Amino acid sequence: ARKLLMDKTVRQVLDRGLKVTDEEVRGYYEANRQSMKRPEKVRARHILVSGEGEALEIKKRLMQGADFAALARQRSLSPDKEVGGDLGFFERGQMPKEFDETVFNMVPGEISDIVRSPYGCHIFQLIERRPPRQPSYEEVQAEVRETMLRRKREAAYEKWYAQLKAKAVIKTDLPLLFY
Repeated sequence: ARKLLMDKTVRQVLDRGLKVTDEEVRGYYEANRQSMKRPEKVRARHILVSGEGEALEIKKRLMQGADFAALARQRSLSPDKEVGGDLGFFERGQMPKEFDETVFNMVPGEISDIVRSPYGCHIFQLIERRPPRQPSYEEVQAEVRETMLRRKREAAYEKWYAQLKAKAVIKTDLPLLFY
């Protein structure tokens, strides 16, 4: 509790006079557009089972038109079975490599072959693909403003700390240290 109070006090002292103008935000956005680019993302669902025999039987049912989400709720061993196996949106590198190697090479609606991983046997269905894109200024304006404010706050802290350190008188009581 004491640390939180101290942090809040320091922040109030440092934040006095800190301001980020709209021009600064716009300038930062224009100078850093490339680093703000959003990567390709996919949304997929999967069914996880322990054995290949069960996976083959499920794959057969899917190819005959069975509902993927319903089968995931009934048969999958994965915790996301509650939401029909929906993994949500993810970009490359966020999931195990077996997932990426499969779903990033699929088209929406496609059902994968059986994929083996350390977790068992998976069957994937690609739901949606979002291509890489450049976000608009309006989309990232608040995020950029917060980033710039944080940087200004860090610089103000470093300056404040250096001033305090320069004014400090530090004495070393050697006998007390080696007592």
